[in-house]
Amino acid sequence: MTAGQVAALFGVWAIAVISPGPDLVVVLDRALAGRRHGVATALGVVSGISVWLVAAFAGLATLVRAYPGLMTGLQVAGGLLLATLGVLGLRGWRRSRAAARPAGPLPRGDVALGLATNLANPKAMVFFGAVLTPFLRGEVSAVASLALVSAMVGVALAWFCGVAVAASHPSVNRRLGRAQPWVGLLASALFVAVGVAFVIAALG
Repeated sequence: MTAGQVAALFGVWAIAVISPGPDLVVVLDRALAGRRHGVATALGVVSGISVWLVAAFAGLATLVRAYPGLMTGLQVAGGLLLATLGVLGLRGWRRSRAAARPAGPLPRGDVALGLATNLANPKAMVFFGAVLTPFLRGEVSAVASLALVSAMVGVALAWFCGVAVAASHPSVNRRLGRAQPWVGLLASALFVAVGVAFVIAALG
């Protein structure tokens, strides 16, 4: 593999990782509740990314493309999971407002929350497979492929943990901390909307 190919791979990967989506929203929401929460959620998200990367590396993305029904099932399950997280978040927000005390609307198991949020999007596996396939075959050894995947996980880890640390910085938290319940409300509503959209797209 040439240096140009490696640069192209990581360029595409960097764009994919930093693109806004549920992963970024949930990390930001939990980071406003505290650095520990944000970093734990980021670790959960990156764990999910690692699962999809390993699945793509193992060729499961090709299997999903060959059997569209499998993708439909995964997408429905992911949409329902994401919508459920959103509904739980909305219920938590309503309870916290009724009790007149601050509380993050999303479930409190931060690592599990980050993991579930990422795993709720099975299209990630197909995307990762499409990105990785040209680089994980032929002249690339298993050791080199493992090194590439490890480096890609490192990029994702640096980004999401960096976001968590930045959003939880005292100067940022002072400005946005009071808005945290409303950020959580928007995050929960987004999860419901995206989850429903996943199910509709899968069954449409």
